[in-house]
Amino acid sequence: MMKFRSALPLLGLCWMLSQTVDADDLIDRIRQSTFQPITDATLQQRRSEAVDALREADAMLQYAGSGPAWRDYLLFDPLGEALASDQVDDDAIEAVTASMYRLAGLHDGIERPSLTRLRKHLVDLRSGLVLARRQSISAEKIAQFEIDLEQFPDDPELLADRPTTLAQDFEKRRDEFADLLALQDHARTSAEIRRMAQLTEWFRSREQLAAELARVADRFGRANTNVDVSAAALATLTARQVTEVQPIRENKDKVQVTGQAVLTGVATMHPVSGTSPGQCEVRFQGTVQSTMNGRQGPVSFTLRGDTVLTAQKTVIFSEDQFLTLKGTAQANSNLRTEQVCSKFRGGIGKLVRRIAGNEIAKEQPQARHDLSNRTSDSFLKRFDEDIVEEIAEARRDFDIEVQRSLLRLNVQPQTFDFLTDPSKLTVALRFDAGLSQPAYTALPKQAAGDIGVMLHESTVGSVCQRIYAGRKIDSIRREFQVLGIKLSEKDQEQIPEGMGIHFADERPIEVEFEGNKISIVLRGQTWFLENVPLVAMNVRFGYTVEQRDGMYVAVRGDDVQVTAPEGMRGGRFIQQMNVLKRRLLDELPADFKFEPIPVAKLPDPVNRLGTLNIAEVQTNGGWLNAGLQGDRMRQ
Repeated sequence: MMKFRSALPLLGLCWMLSQTVDADDLIDRIRQSTFQPITDATLQQRRSEAVDALREADAMLQYAGSGPAWRDYLLFDPLGEALASDQVDDDAIEAVTASMYRLAGLHDGIERPSLTRLRKHLVDLRSGLVLARRQSISAEKIAQFEIDLEQFPDDPELLADRPTTLAQDFEKRRDEFADLLALQDHARTSAEIRRMAQLTEWFRSREQLAAELARVADRFGRANTNVDVSAAALATLTARQVTEVQPIRENKDKVQVTGQAVLTGVATMHPVSGTSPGQCEVRFQGTVQSTMNGRQGPVSFTLRGDTVLTAQKTVIFSEDQFLTLKGTAQANSNLRTEQVCSKFRGGIGKLVRRIAGNEIAKEQPQARHDLSNRTSDSFLKRFDEDIVEEIAEARRDFDIEVQRSLLRLNVQPQTFDFLTDPSKLTVALRFDAGLSQPAYTALPKQAAGDIGVMLHESTVGSVCQRIYAGRKIDSIRREFQVLGIKLSEKDQEQIPEGMGIHFADERPIEVEFEGNKISIVLRGQTWFLENVPLVAMNVRFGYTVEQRDGMYVAVRGDDVQVTAPEGMRGGRFIQQMNVLKRRLLDELPADFKFEPIPVAKLPDPVNRLGTLNIAEVQTNGGWLNAGLQGDRMRQ
């Protein structure tokens, strides 16, 4: 044992050195990497896989009653034409993009395996087409520059605008990324952390450093969305009243006993540990009231028992399965004789009753022990079976309501963890590499409330990248209908009419949560006002979170910034930027309230908490931190 103890510090030092060597090796690999262009063979393979997936999905829809409507909605005909051509142009990209996004939404059935497979192959094909298009445009620019340089070899403006190759762009960002990664274990500014996320997305969208980024995410990444449920709220959400009536029929040593046992109690779930995967304990507390009528020869008697019963069963939660462990139960019984009767009358009957009563009293300690054991054993068997069945049902609900919804929207997280400590159950998700919130930094203090939501700005960027990159939206209202999102009349009135946007391929929507402010950036290849196309423009506007009359309100700033994408500022931009700016100032809401969620809009069992009031909202350090408090929990 002493030798083992002396080896522990050495083992710890070896582990630390291995981690350092691992990180240094990773940085060296990144610095030595080169740009990998997409090849014609790779693009053709992806096109063939998409054709096969389209054929399979089309065949599946032929057997569906609404198959023709689904084909039209998913734009299969223009998609088939685009896949039949070897062209790499904007029309092909637009056709693939349109069908790809129609294959994600809230419509039932969109998660069918053949449709999900088609979407996956379209995502890969679209990425390849965009890369091939970028390579083609870059080659054309360089070729044109060489022609111009031969004619005007000494033109200073021409020399100043020398285009860079994709490989040069990669090398510049690769070196910057490696430098930032070398500082990953040390505190950095918010700007450096956000730059790390931007570079990660740049490499990901261009299919570069795939293996290295995976290793970086495993080593440094962390969850960027946390949903906490307090222990008290979890007990309320999972509380189940238990009432059971069991008949009693026994015949032992010529003693016939009949009656019934009435069980009443409450089962609740509680977080119990700080490990991953998270562990909770289902606890039952209740009583069993037993009435037993017995007969032996000329004597009849009535016994009443009161049993205090408790039981526990551990449940382990993970993304892949919900596991239940064997439960335990404890019972403590009190047994009393209510009456003893005899067929005999007079003195003989009194003597018989006294003798019988004494005999029953002698047997009561053992009878109490037997009653406790019988009660706990009988209940534990049913308790185990019921919890196993309910946890299996909860797992099915999780797969249908959560996993399937994420699959429909194509926003599945990279990691999905359940964490627990005695105060709360946490669902932690990572939607990207998780580098915008490195593992060494401390999480902000959770906002007070029954349910807490901590959303990092990188989550919004990652999800919007999947949902809106390269997407063309002619009508924002119609887009909500396409996604299957139902809006109230009040919500529809707040949506701008006559405005549309063709989002940029890279970082189409970004937000920043800092200093109780919410900054939003929209990047558009094209903007539409009353169907009139405008040039590419990026828009930034912001809201400040304030408290008014006990309610949190986000108030829009006075200015909207309109800028041109890098290298695209020109005469048309200068003419059109003010037009778009004025329209946005008219259309963007001046403020929006973090309003309570009424109990009528909450699903069961969340509605047990009552109306969810917004107890606290903070935005700082890249996090939106909100706490929701149920009004029934305060009663």
